[in-house]
Amino acid sequence: MMKKNFSTVICLLLLLVTGMSVRAEPQSVNGEGGSVFVLPVHGAIDKGMLMVFRRAFREVSRLKPSAVILELDTPGGGLNETREIINWIRATRKSGTEVYAYVKQDALSAGAILSLSCKAIYMSESGIIGSAMPISISPLGGGVQELPEDVKEKMLSAVRSIVLGLAQENGYRGELAIAMVDPQHPDLMDGERVISPKGKLLNLTARDAIQIMESDGKPLLAAGMVSSLDAMLNALKLENAQVIRFTEEAADALARLITALGPLLLGLGVLALWIEFKTPGFGVFGISGIILLGVYFFGHYVAGLAGMEEIFLVFIGIALLAVEIFVIPGFGVTGLAGILCILIGAGMAVIPQLPEVLPLEGVEPVSAL
Repeated sequence: MMKKNFSTVICLLLLLVTGMSVRAEPQSVNGEGGSVFVLPVHGAIDKGMLMVFRRAFREVSRLKPSAVILELDTPGGGLNETREIINWIRATRKSGTEVYAYVKQDALSAGAILSLSCKAIYMSESGIIGSAMPISISPLGGGVQELPEDVKEKMLSAVRSIVLGLAQENGYRGELAIAMVDPQHPDLMDGERVISPKGKLLNLTARDAIQIMESDGKPLLAAGMVSSLDAMLNALKLENAQVIRFTEEAADALARLITALGPLLLGLGVLALWIEFKTPGFGVFGISGIILLGVYFFGHYVAGLAGMEEIFLVFIGIALLAVEIFVIPGFGVTGLAGILCILIGAGMAVIPQLPEVLPLEGVEPVSAL
């Protein structure tokens, strides 16, 4: 009976490993001349979107397309999530794949900041970009939270540094980036023409963004106004490229749910294994604990939090526990080592797998808000 139960556990583990290793391919259209990876940024930039983005950038790293296009229609989102996405964009560009922004409708707040992290910005005829001043949302609901002036200035100063650094890094106008963030910016001028007066946050329509500045003969912000994504590809000389459009899958939605329930799944899994150690033989508690841990790691793997190293470490822990249960009588060093491996792997799985990106030379890095 014990051997039968152990065989069942091995089969379940194999199924979980297989499930974790499967990655659905993005929808694509055949073409010639390289490939373009289109990543929609639609809706609020929150933790749920960030989970999906982690998988998207892993796909980018694997596929190595000629270019990545962020298709933006967003009211903004969290600063921490935005900064992680910027790190992914920087890492992608450093690897040799350029990233462009296509403002399909709105690139407001965090969407504007993401646009500044790209090599060039293209906008649809109805596109709008700007209004990136940081605000604080009450965690208890009720909308925007009023903050003391010193705290507000601290937040504002940090975001000013972020957008100024991105503007310097990618060749945009620093004073324009600051005008999107700080309403107390100096008057933004082009000769005698006032583009954005002091006291007003800068918002630009597509036609505003492509205006040629008298001062240097270059567009104010956007490289061009286009009627569609295909028109943008033509402008970038990528009209013959294969278009790979990233889509959110059912596994992503499942991963969001699993990571939200992660602490509960992890706690119940460890508890079930502990009860199994305290009872003779191997049965329902052992199988339940392994399944719960498998589900926990499946969600964190899809969300981009856990890599194969963490999963391998947990499997080593489970193998050590199996040896303790089926080979070595009692419970000793091997079982404790197994539990330690599982706990370390579970702890590592909640740390995002971020790319290494060097800070911009000459710009002081911003610490936590």
